[in-house]
Amino acid sequence: MGKRGRKKVQYVERSKEELLESLVRQIANMRRSALAFDNGAMEEAERLASSVYILCADGSQQKSLLRVLNMRSRERFPDTGYRSKGMKIAFGPPLLCLWKEDGKLSYKPPLEGFRTCEFLRFGKWWEQSVFTNEHGRAISRRELTFYIRSTDGGAHVDKAHANTEYHDFSKNGGHVTWSEDKKFYSQLSVPQQNTHWQTMRQITWELDYVIKRLGL
Repeated sequence: MGKRGRKKVQYVERSKEELLESLVRQIANMRRSALAFDNGAMEEAERLASSVYILCADGSQQKSLLRVLNMRSRERFPDTGYRSKGMKIAFGPPLLCLWKEDGKLSYKPPLEGFRTCEFLRFGKWWEQSVFTNEHGRAISRRELTFYIRSTDGGAHVDKAHANTEYHDFSKNGGHVTWSEDKKFYSQLSVPQQNTHWQTMRQITWELDYVIKRLGL
C-alpha cells in the first residue's frame, strides 16, 4: 500500500467581528502581563513577546492581527531609544534608562519617561536595532520578539540558542554603544539583569501607545 497523503485542510475565513474580538483579547492579555511585569514579575516578558508577535509579526504563510485589520499602515510608531549620533555617545541598551536605587545601578524600561522619541513607519520601527554586541552585530525589535517568543519561553524553548547575538543579550546584557563611524565603542560596567526582558517591556509600551491612539 502506498503512503496516505495528508488530508487537505479547509480553512474557514474569520469575520471582521471575530478578528476584532481576537484583537481585544490579545490587547487585554498584553496589558495584564505588562501590569504584572511592572509589579515585579519580569518573566511576564515571555508572554508580552507572544502578544506582540501575534499583533505585529508577519511570515510567509501568516499575517499579523494588526495587518489583517489594516490598523498599522497609516500609523507612526514611537522609537523611544536614546542612540549614539556622531560624537554624542549613549551608554547601554537604547530602549532602557540607567537607574540608581539603594546605591545600586541598573537598567530599566522608562515607559512614558523616555528622553527622546522619533515616530517611524511600522517597517522601520519593527526592524530597528535594540541591541548591539561588541562585533557590531545587532538585534531588531522583530528579532528580539521572535527569539523570546519562539525559542526562549514565550511559546517554545529550543535546546540551543539559534542566535549568538540574542545569547549575548539574554545572558550577559552586553550591549555596546558605537559611534556613528563604528570606530569607537564603549561598554559601561553596570550589572545587567534580564535586559532582554526589560527591553521587551519597553517595546510593548511603544506598541500600546499606538494601540491607545487607535482608541483600543
